[in-house]
Amino acid sequence: MDNLQELGRIAAVRHLEQKGYNIIEPRWEFPNDGLMVVATETATDILAFINVKTRDCSKRGLPREFPDEETRDAYEFAAMDYVSEHPLFDDNQTVRFDSIGIIALGEGAMLRHHVGCLD
Repeated sequence: MDNLQELGRIAAVRHLEQKGYNIIEPRWEFPNDGLMVVATETATDILAFINVKTRDCSKRGLPREFPDEETRDAYEFAAMDYVSEHPLFDDNQTVRFDSIGIIALGEGAMLRHHVGCLD
């Protein structure tokens, strides 16, 4: 993982913590798609799988937030595997998929958190 992506992931985790999420895995290795953040939203107890994409240029806009159907299926199967492999959760656990798009802008950044990007 390159430095920009790692800095984006760190910023995303910080953002989620400030919004009241409990970070379970800040670097979950999602099959075929790099790393995701796994967290629970404290207010709702929803298990969120958060894909983080970071760019260093705003010319192309924010990173893509909406996965295609094949990626959506992969996310859902991976989430089912995750829940079944972690005794902390049961089969009735509510799961949600979010995305965070970040554009690095000099010394700062613009961050967009899309809650429920597969809804």
